[in-house]
Amino acid sequence: MPPPDLSRWTAGNCGIAGVHHFEATLPGPHVALTALMHGNEYSGAHVLADLLTRNIRPHRG
Repeated sequence: MPPPDLSRWTAGNCGIAGVHHFEATLPGPHVALTALMHGNEYSGAHVLADLLTRNIRPHRG
């Protein structure tokens, strides 16, 4: 399976290339997601692309 095309999200949304920051209106735990830490492992990148494409956002945190 080839890597997904993440080029539409490389600018990020918080002034740091490739970094996206989302906040919920309710307090709660924080989470960090990473992908492509080891350049040949694409599963995390596919999950990340799916979350960004589907506009999944936290309900808390």
